[in-house]
Amino acid sequence: MAQNESYFDEVKKEITCTICDYQFNEVKDPRILSCFHTFCKDCLEDWLREQQNGRVSCPLCRKITECPDGIDSVQPNLFCRKMVELVEFYSGNGREEFPHCSNCDESKPLKFYCSDCNCFLCDTCAMLHKNWKSFSDHRIKEVGKFECSDAQDFARRANYCLGEQHNEDEKKIKIKYFCEECSVCVCRDCVLLEHRDHDYISIEKGIEKKKGELDAKLQEVKRNRLCLNTHKTSVETRRVKVNNSIDQATNEVHRLAEHCIMLIRQHESSVTERLARERADVQGAFTKKLTSLNEKLAEIDRGLAFSEDVLVRRNLPEILNVKTIVERRLQELSNPFDFMPVLEYTDVRYIPKDVSHLKDAPGRLVSSTTAPFLSEAHGRGLTEGVKGEDCNFTVTTKDSRGTTTYSEIDKIEVEINSVLPSNIVIKTTVRDELDGHYSVHYRPTSPGEFTVSVKVSEISVKGSPFMLTVRSENRSRKKTRPKPNYLGKLPIVGSFSYTRMSSGASESLVDETSSSSLANNLRAVKLDKEKGSCPICLDSLTNPRTLLCNHSFCGPCIAEARDKHKYNKCPVCFEFQGVVKGNQPPGEMTHHLESQSVSGYEGYGTIVIEYNFQSGIQGSEHRNPGVRYQGTKRQAYLPNTDVGKEVLQLLKRAFDARLVFTIGTSGTTGLPNQIVWNGIRHKTSRRGGYGGFGYPDPDYLRQVKEDLAAKGIR
Repeated sequence: MAQNESYFDEVKKEITCTICDYQFNEVKDPRILSCFHTFCKDCLEDWLREQQNGRVSCPLCRKITECPDGIDSVQPNLFCRKMVELVEFYSGNGREEFPHCSNCDESKPLKFYCSDCNCFLCDTCAMLHKNWKSFSDHRIKEVGKFECSDAQDFARRANYCLGEQHNEDEKKIKIKYFCEECSVCVCRDCVLLEHRDHDYISIEKGIEKKKGELDAKLQEVKRNRLCLNTHKTSVETRRVKVNNSIDQATNEVHRLAEHCIMLIRQHESSVTERLARERADVQGAFTKKLTSLNEKLAEIDRGLAFSEDVLVRRNLPEILNVKTIVERRLQELSNPFDFMPVLEYTDVRYIPKDVSHLKDAPGRLVSSTTAPFLSEAHGRGLTEGVKGEDCNFTVTTKDSRGTTTYSEIDKIEVEINSVLPSNIVIKTTVRDELDGHYSVHYRPTSPGEFTVSVKVSEISVKGSPFMLTVRSENRSRKKTRPKPNYLGKLPIVGSFSYTRMSSGASESLVDETSSSSLANNLRAVKLDKEKGSCPICLDSLTNPRTLLCNHSFCGPCIAEARDKHKYNKCPVCFEFQGVVKGNQPPGEMTHHLESQSVSGYEGYGTIVIEYNFQSGIQGSEHRNPGVRYQGTKRQAYLPNTDVGKEVLQLLKRAFDARLVFTIGTSGTTGLPNQIVWNGIRHKTSRRGGYGGFGYPDPDYLRQVKEDLAAKGIR
């Protein structure tokens, strides 16, 4: 019972005006503002009079609601009205002012509710209602045990026709139909009398129709909420990253300060020890010297005392007796001593250096506003390279506004790895231009397909990883090479070109690296024609597979290259061999049309694409098999033009081939095991331009078709 009382207590809070703290009733009619907060009509009228501008500022959230015709133009809260009735029924105790039983019309406590009859009953009538054969299937529930669903059911059923033909004294008639022309709910009589020539449908169909209209708006709000939530997550992640960087900087300052203090203490200890040793050495020397001097002084004192005593006694025989030894001793004692050097040890002082510069010398604070996911890599060397030649491209760091920015603490990392199982890594060098641009240089040693990973501060830049094709020679310098009709497939033994001999001679094959190997190459070509060899393993063909370009490979070799390494080009001529199969997790792609245009395509509608993925477990084709990945919802926009429709169909094919998304680390939040874009550009905003992943961008449709073509979608 405590639980039921708690439910009605919550209902009472919902039907109480938070301004005057009175419960809603017919006088204090509940009115709902545009912010969905509800207050009584009296309080809102007082509030409107205070503001005197035909607008009401919500007392709770301050959102403005326009009231050109006063509070009467503000919609009533019908659900609150029904909840007021429900609480009155629940609180009734048989007094005259409380509602009476719907059956016997007596003033008794109304303890039961029949949802089929939509009426409240006293104990006696409820018992009869249950036992009456015609009502045996009716759902009767004790009011004290009402739950939220019961209250909603009551509010939905307790709707009566408000047609002008009905007086207030008449019995209320339930609504049956929805007039689409007048947009009102009416009873059967009103349909026949007032809405006879109008289009009307049943209440159930009206609910579904209006529900569908609101659902469409709800989906837009949910999508907007998803974008806001994603941005919030990005901001929170950025905050954590900034706080971590501040903590790291603080720890580094403490570490450096402690290190400086340690060095100063070590200096103090070293100098103190040296001074102590100096003191010990000096004290020993001085003690020895003083001891020697004291001994000499004692000898003199004894000689003087003895001689003076003899003279004091004035005894001539005694004087004559010792005169010889006294004179000899006094002569010895009168000889000057060798006191040089007078000072054998110099004075010691500590001369300090000026350390005021240490105030700023240990280090300085450097900040970075770089947004890695908006930073870019561009240049021909990003997607095209030539074996043995210097190639380069540029990385540009940008802030959250898409403006080029620079910070010396931005760490640029570039990795170039082969797609084929040869595990070739191309060494790169990055030169900081000190203006937000970084020049990346590399020299490939082998032709083939490579992935280029570009990261700023351990987060991938926009579009990374990129696909790089390295050719065996520069096409701009390539000589015309007529193909002889007798040659078969060429083994990969070097770089070749065809040249025409002098008049009357036949065409020959010349090795560009060494003309002397002509005979060997011809023999190799003939051997390849006769036996056949795989360009990947360079061995005889085993279970051969011939591609669309007529190049043949070992079945296992080409299977590993295409399946395991997602290599969908011929390793010899780089021609596409159909559609790549990606590792996109299970999801759904839908689209619908909207009349609103994207920037740059005014007058055309918009194709709104929606991607929906549930959370799941990564498979063997993903980076972390068995690890859970986070689901997501994404939305993208295309102009409803002929080219836009063409791109939509291409994107559908790419989605079916599991190419649009993959699982990796989010470039926005930095979180791992997320569903991320897989190199096919999308516009996720109608506006904002190139830097804001939106329109206008005149090159976008062409670029996205190139992205799709790179994956075999044409």
